[in-house]
Amino acid sequence: MNDLARHIEALLVDNDCVIVPGVGGFIIHYTPSVWMEEEQAFLPPTRMTGFNSRLKVNDGLLVQSYMSAHHTDFAKASKLMEKDVEVLLSTLHSEGKVILENIGELKLSVRNMLEFTPYTGKLCTPALYGWSRFEMHRLKVAPITVHTPSVQPKAEKREIPRFKVRINAPFWSNVAAVAAIIILCFALSIPVENTEVVKGNYAQLLPTDAFRQMGQQSLAMTPLAVKKPAPATVESKKPQVTPPQAEDGQEVVTHKPASSKPAPQKAAPKVKERSKVAKTTATSPRIYHIIVASVGSTRDAKTMAESLVAKGFKNAKAIIGDGKMRVCIDSYPSEAEAYRALNQYRKEDIYKNAWILKKR
Repeated sequence: MNDLARHIEALLVDNDCVIVPGVGGFIIHYTPSVWMEEEQAFLPPTRMTGFNSRLKVNDGLLVQSYMSAHHTDFAKASKLMEKDVEVLLSTLHSEGKVILENIGELKLSVRNMLEFTPYTGKLCTPALYGWSRFEMHRLKVAPITVHTPSVQPKAEKREIPRFKVRINAPFWSNVAAVAAIIILCFALSIPVENTEVVKGNYAQLLPTDAFRQMGQQSLAMTPLAVKKPAPATVESKKPQVTPPQAEDGQEVVTHKPASSKPAPQKAAPKVKERSKVAKTTATSPRIYHIIVASVGSTRDAKTMAESLVAKGFKNAKAIIGDGKMRVCIDSYPSEAEAYRALNQYRKEDIYKNAWILKKR
C-alpha cells in the first residue's frame, strides 16, 4: 500500500489527475497567492489535492509508473497494481480509513462512500519550490505640515538689457544723396525712342483719309455733279495748195477759207435732274427688311435670293452679318410700310413665318 502511495505522489508532481482503478481519481487544484489583510502577509501559491470517487476507469497512467519502477511488462505491472489496490480496499473495509503518505487520508463513511482529507503539508512541486509565506507591513508616513509664509515674497525686478545702436550719420546721408540722384536721372532722362509718328511714312491697306472725308459729307445734302465728256474735235487736214505761179510778173492773190468752230452744248438741266433723283433716294433709305428665311451658309443665302429675284421680287437680296445669313424678299424705308407689306406676305403659307429686321 505504501508502494501505491509513492506512485500516486510521483505522478501528481507532473500530472493534474491520477486514477486508481476501482477506487477513484486524485485531482490537483491550483491556488494562487493570497494577501492576508489582517496578518499583513502573503500566502504563496499552492497545489491542493482533491478526490473524485466516480473516476474508476483505468487510464493506464498508474500502470506505466509500475512498469518503469519495476522494469517489467504491462501485464505484470497491472497485476502488481491490482494487488496493492485490493490491500487498500480491504484495509478500508476493516479499519474504515487509510493514510496515504504526503497525499491525504481516505475514510469509508456509513453510506459506504469514500471521503478524502488532503495532506496539510505542501505537495512537492518544482515550479513552486522555495515559495513560502512572508509578511509585508505597510509604511506609516507621518503627515507633513507645510507652513505658508504670511508675507508674500517681493517680485524681483528684472532689468531689461539695453542695446545701443550707433548710426554713422555721414555715411547714411551720402547713401540718401546717391539714391536721390539715381531717381532724378531716371525721372528726367531724355527718351531715346523717336515717338513722333509720321503717317506719311507708313503703308496703308485702305485709304482711310478718303473714308474720313466721305464720312464728313452727307449724301443727302451733296448734289451729284455729272460731267459730260466734251465732244471730240476732228481736225481736218488742210490741203496743201500750191500757189500759182505768176506768169509774166503778175501777182496771184489767194483767199483763205474761214474756219468754222462747233458751238458747245449745255448740260446743266440734266445735272439738276440727276441731283434731284439722288436727293430723293438718299433721304429715304430702306432699313426695314422683310426676312423670309435664315440659312446656314452664304452660298445658300445668295442662291435663294437669286431665285426670288427670278420669281419677280426685284428687291430680294441676301443680308449677311454678325455670323448670320438671312434672305430678304423686300425692303421699305418706313416701319408702317414694312408691316403692311408683311401682312400681305403672311397671307401665303410659304411666308407665314416672315418677320421684319431693322438694319442700315
